[in-house]
Amino acid sequence: MNQTQNPNSSPAEQYITEWIKTFVEQPHPALGDMPPCPFARRARLQNKIRIVEVKPEEPDTRFLELCSEYDFNKIDVLMMVCDPTRWSWEQTFQLRVQMNEQLRDRDIVILEDHPDYKETVAGIPMSNGRYCILFAQRLSRMNRFSRQLKRTTDYYDHWSESELADVVTWRDPKFWKS
Repeated sequence: MNQTQNPNSSPAEQYITEWIKTFVEQPHPALGDMPPCPFARRARLQNKIRIVEVKPEEPDTRFLELCSEYDFNKIDVLMMVCDPTRWSWEQTFQLRVQMNEQLRDRDIVILEDHPDYKETVAGIPMSNGRYCILFAQRLSRMNRFSRQLKRTTDYYDHWSESELADVVTWRDPKFWKS
């Protein structure tokens, strides 16, 4: 994904790119004037985000295959996008759990977004609202950046314990010690 909109990108990629620019990268007062993802803008501008739309006819195994096709030392995040009717939000969560079990030894972590799951942080809805997304990232890098935010900002001061458990502490047992 380039910082300028690719005219050949799919409607899903265009929507997700716009969501990143207009929401994920934007400072929010409820988050201490920090964006929902403080590292998203830099990743987008450095062309380190990949958005791949998985078609309905492709098998679920395609998501694991995609995680093998990308070099997570060269990109920051792989966003695997599909129609939200492919799975319920509960099935999406279970898929995330299963994929994390299979990918943990490769230092890859999966997070999920489903429009039917109303995830909030500090009262702010975090979902893109339209697509199901599985985010694949280098686990060690994500944990390092989370700990850095905890040590150097008040970013996580605005999160409840359940919000932290849902997004951060389940993947990083050392978070509280940082």
